[in-house]
Amino acid sequence: MKSTRILIICRGNTCRSVMAAALLSKLRPGWTILSAGTEPGVDRSMAAAALAERGLTLPAALPTHWSVYKDEKFDEVLVCSQKAATVLGAEGSGWALTPLFVPDPAGLSAAEPERRQVYRQSLDLLEEKINQWLENTDFQ
Repeated sequence: MKSTRILIICRGNTCRSVMAAALLSKLRPGWTILSAGTEPGVDRSMAAAALAERGLTLPAALPTHWSVYKDEKFDEVLVCSQKAATVLGAEGSGWALTPLFVPDPAGLSAAEPERRQVYRQSLDLLEEKINQWLENTDFQ
């Protein structure tokens, strides 16, 4: 039996795509779930903290540029930002993209308590969108 392969992409691969990958990995442990970014960043600490509050951990891979996967086949490519979708379209990824757009929590300039809250909200929104997608997908 073939494993379902999912790629999740956002801009930095430091918060939205990795949080979505952690959520989806918990919901579908038999699937292969990878994440990447169009402009990979470095700091995943706030995403790690938001996930830890739910008993989840970051995927082990370091931030990865989407082009690492450009020649691979996926059952679905989920995109967490309009900017990433635009880049993938312009650079000719060739994948059909499924939008799960969520505002970027990494862009907030605020004190840590407020930033943590924004990451929690992003995680909640991602969970809602992933559950909606799962309800409407043929992959089980």
